[in-house]
Amino acid sequence: MIVEQVRRTLVGDFVAERSVILTSISGIFHGFAEAGWSAQEHEGWWPRLERDGVHIILIPQGSALLDLAPTLQETPRVHLLGYAGSLTAAVDVGEIVSPAKALHPVGPHQARPLAGDDALVISSVPNLLAGYAIYESSTRPDLVDMESGHLAHALGNSEKLTVRVLITDRWPDKPFYVASTNDPRFLVRRRLDLVTQCIKDVT
Repeated sequence: MIVEQVRRTLVGDFVAERSVILTSISGIFHGFAEAGWSAQEHEGWWPRLERDGVHIILIPQGSALLDLAPTLQETPRVHLLGYAGSLTAAVDVGEIVSPAKALHPVGPHQARPLAGDDALVISSVPNLLAGYAIYESSTRPDLVDMESGHLAHALGNSEKLTVRVLITDRWPDKPFYVASTNDPRFLVRRRLDLVTQCIKDVT
């Protein structure tokens, strides 16, 4: 009963028959609207789109999605789409990757498996500077974002979770707002590619 009330409060009362796609990036969310997903009227806090039993939810950045996680336990597939920073020279700005493991941002620190294709580890950090601060660590992850580690550990069965991220910066040589690597038009094109890849997975 509590779970249903939380779902209703956040995203309205619905049952995900196939997949739920979560993103904190409004441009990604609107990309699905442009691809034919319809806005769902509800009294919840977070916008939701739907088409053929696949729901897209625009979530806040960071750990707020922990409130939504208990409502996703019966969802067959969960996809998290977003932006990430790279801490390895092997992954460059503009690449779209789907890591195979996620680290909890606080603890426990064991990696959770994801339904990803790339042999990469992603961890969530509270902010950009925190991600850069772990660059010198001997156990640093390959990628950092603000959501995936939280969600992977909260879901319980993280192998039903696919994380797909667009790399928007790389530390230390390609941080944010470097014109040669972060041409906004280039990242917009790649963001649309990210949406397209996910659509192929869920339709």
